[in-house]
Amino acid sequence: MKKIVFCLLLLTFSFRLAAQIDYLEPVKPFSSYTGELGEYYRSVFSLLNTGFQKQPYARFAAIPSFSPEYAMSVEKKNGRYTLVSNTLSRTYWQAEKGTVTVDTKSVVISASLYQSLGCYLSYGDESGTGFGRFYGRFGRSCLLFLFYGCKR
Repeated sequence: MKKIVFCLLLLTFSFRLAAQIDYLEPVKPFSSYTGELGEYYRSVFSLLNTGFQKQPYARFAAIPSFSPEYAMSVEKKNGRYTLVSNTLSRTYWQAEKGTVTVDTKSVVISASLYQSLGCYLSYGDESGTGFGRFYGRFGRSCLLFLFYGCKR
């Protein structure tokens, strides 16, 4: 009896794992949403971009389903290469307005890491121009890649 139950559980979980995708699916730009979802995206990106340069070398933002949203920016400030990350204090969708704060961390990085991160984050740039945005979904998490000046 135990073997039968174990085999059924194994088969059940195997089919669920096989159904998940392991690549980014393109989605429409977040700025094109209206209503409550549009307001959510505008508010989240406004918070996530706190302290970031208007035109960074590269930027990545993630909106997971059940954990706080976060973003990373690769920038050059005062001649130094920096990696800046912002994480919300809690999931914005479930929080009351005005209760979410941004936790910012910054670290100085080498020029080679700066270049590598920018090129890595521009991977979704099908045009190869090194400028643009790529919106995608991986499972239930939404992602935004924003990059400037990293040609492949």
